[in-house]
Amino acid sequence: MVFKYEGELEKAIKAALPSLLLMFAIFLIYSPSLGLPFLDSWDDPDHVTANIHLALSWENLGYWWTHKIVGIFMPLTMYSYMADHFFWGLDPLGYRLQNLFWHVFSAVMIYGCFRCFRINRWLAWSVVLIWAVHPQRVESVVWLSERKDVLCAGLYFASIFCYMRGLEAKRGRIFAYVLFVLALLAKPMAVSLPFVIVLIEFWRRRDRRPKYYLKTLIIWLIPAIFLMALTAYLQFWSKGKEFFLLRQAAVVVHNVSWYGIAAFVPYDLSPIYPRIDFSAGVVVMIVLFWGALLGGGVWSYRYLPRETFIYKLLPLIAAWLVSMGPIIGVFQVGFIDRADRYNYIPSVFLWFGLCMLLEAGLRRRIIAGGRVALLLLSFLVYLAWLIFVNINYLNSWKDFSNLIRVTCDRPHPNNIAIIELGLFEIQERNSAGLFHVAAMFRDNKQEWMSENDKTGHDIMAAYFEGYAYYFLGQKGEAVRCFEFMAPRIDHRSLAKRGIFDDVIVKLFVYYDSKHDRKRTDFYLNRLLDSYRDREKGFQYYFFSGLKAIRNNQKEAARDFFREAARLRPGDENTQRNLTIIETELGRK
Repeated sequence: MVFKYEGELEKAIKAALPSLLLMFAIFLIYSPSLGLPFLDSWDDPDHVTANIHLALSWENLGYWWTHKIVGIFMPLTMYSYMADHFFWGLDPLGYRLQNLFWHVFSAVMIYGCFRCFRINRWLAWSVVLIWAVHPQRVESVVWLSERKDVLCAGLYFASIFCYMRGLEAKRGRIFAYVLFVLALLAKPMAVSLPFVIVLIEFWRRRDRRPKYYLKTLIIWLIPAIFLMALTAYLQFWSKGKEFFLLRQAAVVVHNVSWYGIAAFVPYDLSPIYPRIDFSAGVVVMIVLFWGALLGGGVWSYRYLPRETFIYKLLPLIAAWLVSMGPIIGVFQVGFIDRADRYNYIPSVFLWFGLCMLLEAGLRRRIIAGGRVALLLLSFLVYLAWLIFVNINYLNSWKDFSNLIRVTCDRPHPNNIAIIELGLFEIQERNSAGLFHVAAMFRDNKQEWMSENDKTGHDIMAAYFEGYAYYFLGQKGEAVRCFEFMAPRIDHRSLAKRGIFDDVIVKLFVYYDSKHDRKRTDFYLNRLLDSYRDREKGFQYYFFSGLKAIRNNQKEAARDFFREAARLRPGDENTQRNLTIIETELGRK
């Protein structure tokens, strides 16, 4: 009995060793991220630091079933933040540990899936390790607001693993279905899983008749359809986005090729939605990628066994394409941009395909002897390079200011990142930096953009150029820039950054100093009119007080300034105006 027990223990350790080594290696490589703080902006306040609905209560548990967060319905992800908040408060360490846990869990589940498809243990281990340390994974692990990526993927691949292990047992399939629903509640990206499950059935059954798959697809699609409709509404239709068919077709062609290449070669890494472009080099890359894809497909059809082509290669390509459905340019995500973190799930299917090729080469002795040694050396060099790039990219996330500057140093940065850089330059009163930001907005315009998009670039360029002139003391030039903006903006499109208010107030102050009553009244009335459909705060009451003074309504002016003083007690201009008005009313 002792020998039997020892044999079983040795077998269990041997089976668990790859997973344990995988967990240790991933934790070690990403451990520097555990000491990083929250980001001052960029979704971390929305998700955690300024979120008033993280305290554990029945009210907050119900809240996330009826509310979105940054345009996404993901109650399970918000519950995970609530757990962090309960145990750690606002200590970022606890949040980072959970992010890293789910990344490790995802890798282990992917390894388990590879083994279910009879991939060699150490080959599967090597490929999953490469996937896990690939620099494209950094955003999902290090950015606390991207908990949804690692949580969704962990449940996604756990569902596939349980489905594969439970093919002959109903209980296993039920558990896989539950995990799929949880993955949907973590992030709608999991909507591709029903199609992947059907493709697994196609690979397993080797039968082309649809009746074998229709029932499975319908059952798994029921929750997915609801999430797809909700996501489409939240991210596209509810925002009145412009949709141009030819433009989006070009975006899809670009993004499929970019995600395919970047899954293996981490290039042009950029934290925040870099905008796509169609320069000559990019067009050549797209043509080469699609040429290689189509050429490889034709070659496979002609020379591979028909069973292998139909039941292995085609399902694999279909699984990769369908997993990219939510990110390649149909919904708001991937609309005219891309993100490294979106490749978290789709890249797994490409690495699985490479794994299958290597497995076949090893099994048929095509890769043997010196070729095995060369393959091992190539793996080690490639892995070392990925780790080096990973660590350097991870350091970009040490604070928000550094992250913004790194983002804007990349080609075609997202406008949101350029705005943040401009706001930093305004704080530092850096005119040269502001002219550079304005130039970035103009350079970021593309011919295929809509006229509204191009005008938006010109508006933001004028804003930061106006501030540059303002700090140089050239107020006339600054006003020229702000007046270009004024008829083209409203509080609904630019209120989040306070840009509308900032521009209108500056124009009001300038013309007031010039004693231009007509223009002063025009901009004052425009500012106050904007409060008809938004919350009235300090600025509303302060400028309402100024308008009342201009109309010689001193009692009304006193009431407005009192409310402004209540909302912002230390404001000197409010106190000065209030004192003057109360003094005059006292004399009266």
